[in-house]
Amino acid sequence: MQDEPKSAAELKEIRLNRKLAQDAEGIKAMADIAAADHDDTLILLFMCCHPALTSTSAIALTLRVQLSYLPNVFILDPVVLANYSRLTLVQRLERRDTIAVTFHDIGLGPLYSLTLEAIDLNDNERDFGIEKEALVPTITYRPIRPLTVQLGVSTELNNVTVFNDTAAASTEGLIRALVT
Repeated sequence: MQDEPKSAAELKEIRLNRKLAQDAEGIKAMADIAAADHDDTLILLFMCCHPALTSTSAIALTLRVQLSYLPNVFILDPVVLANYSRLTLVQRLERRDTIAVTFHDIGLGPLYSLTLEAIDLNDNERDFGIEKEALVPTITYRPIRPLTVQLGVSTELNNVTVFNDTAAASTEGLIRALVT
C-alpha cells in the first residue's frame, strides 16, 4: 500500500508532475500527427504557444506593420504633386515596421526583462523623405505592478532625401551657413 502524502506541498508536487506528464504526452501526440502530415508549422505553433510554458521560459514576439500610400488624387498642392510624382512606388509607400522580442528572464531576477526592438521607418513630407533604421535595447524593472522603470538606448541610421533641386540647394546653403 502506498503512503499517503503528508503535506500540501507534496500534494502540489504530485499534481504538477501529473500535469507535466500529460503535457509531454500531448506534445508527443501533436508531434506525431504533424510528422505524419509533414507540417512543421503545427509543431512550431504548438510548442511556442503551449499554456504549460512558464513566464520565465516564454519569449514575447511582437510584429507591427503600418503602411500608408497617398494617391495623386488627394494631393492638392502642385509643388507636392510634382515632388511625389518623381518617386517610385516603393519610395512613396510610407511605413513603420517594428519587431520586438522580450526576454522575461535575463538573470537579474524576476522583476527585470530585456526587450530588443528593430525599427524600419519611411516617412515622406512636403519636400523631403526620411528613412530610419534603428535598434533599441531596453531593460525594464517592475518592482510593483503599477510602477515600471525602463532604460533604453537607440542606435539609428537615418537618411534624408530632398525631393526637388531648389529645396536641396537652399538646405545645403543653410547647412553651410550654420557650419561656418
